[in-house]
Amino acid sequence: MTGGISAAPPLYGPTNNVTRGQMASFICKAYSLTWYDPGVATFTDVPRGTSGTPGSPGTHPFYGYVERLYQQGITGGIGGGLYGPTGGITRGQMAVFMCKAAGKTPLNPPSPHFTDVPQTHPFYGWIERLADPGSWGAYGPPTTGIGGGLYGPAQSVTRGQMAAFIQKAREYDLPFK
Repeated sequence: MTGGISAAPPLYGPTNNVTRGQMASFICKAYSLTWYDPGVATFTDVPRGTSGTPGSPGTHPFYGYVERLYQQGITGGIGGGLYGPTGGITRGQMAVFMCKAAGKTPLNPPSPHFTDVPQTHPFYGWIERLADPGSWGAYGPPTTGIGGGLYGPAQSVTRGQMAAFIQKAREYDLPFK
């Protein structure tokens, strides 16, 4: 699913923040969403290049993954015809991406799971769905927050957190638990 941040020496970078481009790759690979080339780039900051295939001249390394997320209705970009592939992604935004990729809709319970995510928060329903035990499988919800009754919706998602979100949401069996 990932080559990490370095091949020699092999490093994953669990405390590094995930970029929006990396997140597109993670989500697509986790949910078996293949590289997609619609023939023209949707976002000006994620160019198609000469052929729209991985590694072709001028093609952004995350082009096909970003296009697949757009095609699936998982993202609409950041506005102004941009996707923002090098920008970070917050835990609130990640809740939306994870739920949409899993085919889930917002959940709007009358009482919030987290004290830092009131019902008026723009990602409230998505965060509630991501944290709802009844919405996910045997491993439980992809997140239970950051502790102390908090979710941390404005905090950046780290590569370690991304791995945990995906492992729990997809219920991948790892060599150890």
